[in-house]
Amino acid sequence: MQEEKLRLHALRVGALPILNQFIARMGLADELTLALKNAHYAEALLALVKNILVDRNALYAVGEWAALYDAGLVAQAKIGDDRLGRALDRLFATDRATLQTRIVLAVIKGFDLKMDQIHNDTTSVTVSGAYDGQNRKAVQLKRGHNKDGRPDLKQLVYSLCVTADGAVPVHFKAYDGNQTDDGVHLETWNRLRTLLRHPRFIYVADCKLCTEKNLRTIDSEHGFFVTVVPKTRSEVATFTDVVLAGDVRWEEILRKRADRDEKTFDVIECAVGPYHLREGFMLYWFRSSQKKKRDARDRDEWIARTIERLESLDLRRMRGPKTDAAIRKRVDEIIAQHRTEEWIRVEVKWDAVEKFKAITRGKPTAETPDHSTRAEAICDHQRGKHCAIGGYGRDLPADNQHQGVTRRRVQDLQVPTQDREATCAFEIHARGRADLVEEKRPYRGLDVPRVHCADGRRTHRASLAPKNG
Repeated sequence: MQEEKLRLHALRVGALPILNQFIARMGLADELTLALKNAHYAEALLALVKNILVDRNALYAVGEWAALYDAGLVAQAKIGDDRLGRALDRLFATDRATLQTRIVLAVIKGFDLKMDQIHNDTTSVTVSGAYDGQNRKAVQLKRGHNKDGRPDLKQLVYSLCVTADGAVPVHFKAYDGNQTDDGVHLETWNRLRTLLRHPRFIYVADCKLCTEKNLRTIDSEHGFFVTVVPKTRSEVATFTDVVLAGDVRWEEILRKRADRDEKTFDVIECAVGPYHLREGFMLYWFRSSQKKKRDARDRDEWIARTIERLESLDLRRMRGPKTDAAIRKRVDEIIAQHRTEEWIRVEVKWDAVEKFKAITRGKPTAETPDHSTRAEAICDHQRGKHCAIGGYGRDLPADNQHQGVTRRRVQDLQVPTQDREATCAFEIHARGRADLVEEKRPYRGLDVPRVHCADGRRTHRASLAPKNG
């Protein structure tokens, strides 16, 4: 009887004891209670934070998730989606900038973080669906430069700053979806200076920081920065010409194990000599042996994909673009899509192929009237050699290309087998003879040209073919 009354209930513990220790050390509960002016809302938001860090469930499922853990690890009271919704509304209405500043200062003091170097980066958060009636005080979902490759969807832009000491977040702000990165850095740097109460920290950011306004403003405030020079700057083109001329001397500054292959070494070199931006700031050029290998591998892959896509333009079967402007536009789109403008050049040529058709019925003679048509497009892509991808054939010798065209022409017409082979064979022979000049005239109403013989007489190609085929 006693055994029947006993039941076993399994409760999770997981990583929540560790998270609770960090939350207590940060003083996060006290800061949320002070900002929201409600301890129950602060407890609900802390439960939501724990859920995001551990499982990341939907808002309506947080209460069920909390019931799986030991009492007191998630929250003291019951958590529901209504309570979470009211807590989020209260958080939206409060002064979130001040709350963030107080939390960051508490973390810096509680964990003794080094703030001499701060890294910044931005990313886009893509959303889908209908979002009507957005609050005007909130950040707006808009279309912009989407880093996920989905320009058709709306997005938000997130800016995050972390310390070099442990990558601890110290600043965050969300922007409208159409916010550009170069307009974010000055605001971020000023907020960091206000937070730290001095400008003597190194601000590290990507190439969007490298604008004259950003650099001169930070320098005028006695700040420091490290950034990457974008390819659009004139200094990059100038240095590239100097490198290609062989006038740059490189000095090895670091040799370490490669990050992706411990069996090899990554050699870092720096260009010797003083280099400056046009604004007067110091400029350093580096190169890596491992990055050189990765760039070569990526370059070959991009070129192969571009050539494969260009070869898929089957112009002979009239699939895809048909006019000169449409072909050039489609070729440019393919090259831009695969980012191979620097390595592939495409030339579109129009090769006139004249075809004759008898106007009158009956067996054609030398005096039979006819009319002709012209149209043929050939697209050549260059990477050291030409290769026809939309004309007579792909990567075939000239004779094989002409033979293939001739065979297709004759096979499309109802001609006996031996006449087909004889006509094809003579066409190849005629194209290889310098003393035979082609004159494109009809024969039997077929698309088979007529030629001048070496003695000047005109005759049909089929009549010159061997009788045995």
